[in-house]
Amino acid sequence: MRRALPWSLCALALLAPTTVAGQVGITPRIGVYVQAGDFDELTDEVDDIEVSNEAALALGATLDIGRLYLSVDYVTGSTLSDDGIQDDDDVGDGSLLAIAGGLVFRARSPVIQPHLRVGAGVKRHDYSFDDDELENLLPDDLTDFALHAAVGATVGLGGLGLAFELGDYITVDGFKPHDLMLTAGLRLGF
Repeated sequence: MRRALPWSLCALALLAPTTVAGQVGITPRIGVYVQAGDFDELTDEVDDIEVSNEAALALGATLDIGRLYLSVDYVTGSTLSDDGIQDDDDVGDGSLLAIAGGLVFRARSPVIQPHLRVGAGVKRHDYSFDDDELENLLPDDLTDFALHAAVGATVGLGGLGLAFELGDYITVDGFKPHDLMLTAGLRLGF
């Protein structure tokens, strides 16, 4: 009984309703995008080709309304490189637009407020290739249903705080399974 009491209090604090001042929050974010899953390995007539996406600038915004959230993330200028048998060359560039919504769980704390986001949405990759051979093997664009999960924390008082978040857009059967974004932003709560 005594061991269960602290865990019960922690669970109650995490699931307790947010305060009226924290019902609506807007967080513009900036950070880095990292592809956590590679393209499928492609085989052409000459050699194996493995295309990977390099880290790039990520921009985003999140709207929180009570326990619900809507996130929009955009990445542009991500360089595609060929990690095949021959040279490691840049073969094109890509961008990503991802939109997701779902539930956010926040721990009630006066200064540091950790959170967990769980939801779903869509992600769209657009590519342009410098190599005609790759252009025929890989799609120019791809839109997939994606699960969204993120963990982070907001440090601040009242309605103003610095927010840090690691988010992942997960595609179950898509061309690229994971798109990670590590971002920081200014959370404005109303």
